[in-house]
Amino acid sequence: MARFARATVPSSEDRPAAVANHSGVWCVLALAWIAVVVAVRYAEPISDGDLFIHLRYAEQMLERGTLRIDHTLYSWTPTTNDTIYCVWVGELLLWFLREHAGMWSLFALRYAVVVSVLALLWTYARRAGVAKRPLTYVVLLVVAVASRAGTLIKPDLFSFFLLQLLVGVYFRAKLAALRGDDPRPWLYAAPVIVLLWVNTHGGFILAAPVLLAAALGELINVRAAPRVALGARGVRHLLISWGLCGVAVMLTPYGPRYPAQLINYFALRTTRPGEAWNTAYQSIFAFGAAAHFVPLLAVMAGTVLVLLATADEKRRWRWPADWAVLLTNLACVPLFVVYVRSTYVWPAVFGYSALYLAAARRGRARLGHPLLAYAAAGLIIGLGGRAMHDAWRRPTSGSWLGFGISYVNPVMEAEYLAQQHLGPRLYNIFDSGSYLLWRLYPQYEVMTDSRFFPYVAWFDEQYRFTNG
Repeated sequence: MARFARATVPSSEDRPAAVANHSGVWCVLALAWIAVVVAVRYAEPISDGDLFIHLRYAEQMLERGTLRIDHTLYSWTPTTNDTIYCVWVGELLLWFLREHAGMWSLFALRYAVVVSVLALLWTYARRAGVAKRPLTYVVLLVVAVASRAGTLIKPDLFSFFLLQLLVGVYFRAKLAALRGDDPRPWLYAAPVIVLLWVNTHGGFILAAPVLLAAALGELINVRAAPRVALGARGVRHLLISWGLCGVAVMLTPYGPRYPAQLINYFALRTTRPGEAWNTAYQSIFAFGAAAHFVPLLAVMAGTVLVLLATADEKRRWRWPADWAVLLTNLACVPLFVVYVRSTYVWPAVFGYSALYLAAARRGRARLGHPLLAYAAAGLIIGLGGRAMHDAWRRPTSGSWLGFGISYVNPVMEAEYLAQQHLGPRLYNIFDSGSYLLWRLYPQYEVMTDSRFFPYVAWFDEQYRFTNG
């Protein structure tokens, strides 16, 4: 079989025993610290009421025997079914866990997803021969604390995992090509992931700019950076695979209408009132979140830029070292800055990019200058400590360090209403409606909830009234 590239990457780190032992202790301590950060940062109650809408939708699908949702059942105000909502795999998985294992299983699922993502990154670093470099543990820590927006307990959690998986198989293909192995098995895993993703959560649309940037970058690499390029044959298979991903997004109960609606919604329409109301659709600079996100932005951007400039110790090509890595990271910056909800996209690309660029260096992997290790330790301790401090001292409104259902969701009020039989119409605020329709339907119907799309005919009026 023809090889796809001629360069090789060391599969193991060859260093004196004393240095190896020293780096081994450093790695164990770093992993232990990251584990503590993850345990603390993700110990929070359910604050997003969307979960309860998804649980109710799952019950509707099971009761009616159809994957097509009727959005109009739960409200007494005017509602429509004009918007396609295809989240059936994610909704049924969450419902199954909650129904058969209890609410605690959803918190366990969140931890399992975060740990799995970090384990996949560490496995990639090990395969690339950079598992003992301080950079690897900076990457793990940054991904752990920068991805929280994608780990809320609702179908978004599966988008976070599947995005990491999709980016991971692409960079496994790049690593295979760098070593002279066949990248095709990794490339053709992408359409399978997208097929699952499109039926699990609408966040699959966020992968589009990443895949397009990767394709353009690989085409440029063929001429500008041949040592890291997939090669003409590899790029051909990448384009075929990405084309199959485009076919996969149409394989839902709604066919081509679903991706067409998303393209129209995200690419052709202006900001809706629901986005202006919801902090998840606002910029990282809009409501005091910059203090958390700006340091992470600086670390990710600085790390990638430095690695792009130094990836080849013999300096055999000009900056950037890899156009695909540069363009995929640039494609993610707007998603990180403009919408808090999509801030988890760049950490996925950053993590694999940094590890890949570290592996692309010629020569054997080294621990590096002691100052680099100290700088990495400072970043890991500083960013991790800040994340735990925020979880303890600055939880989101109505939340705390621990588990349960946050005060944003009217748990006690709903129990009172369930006992009083006052129905059927409730007058309620936007944030409380999701929990109320899950707990009280069909005894009561809500006025509104955190879904925007069923109420599109009168949402402008509600938005103006709420804001005086």
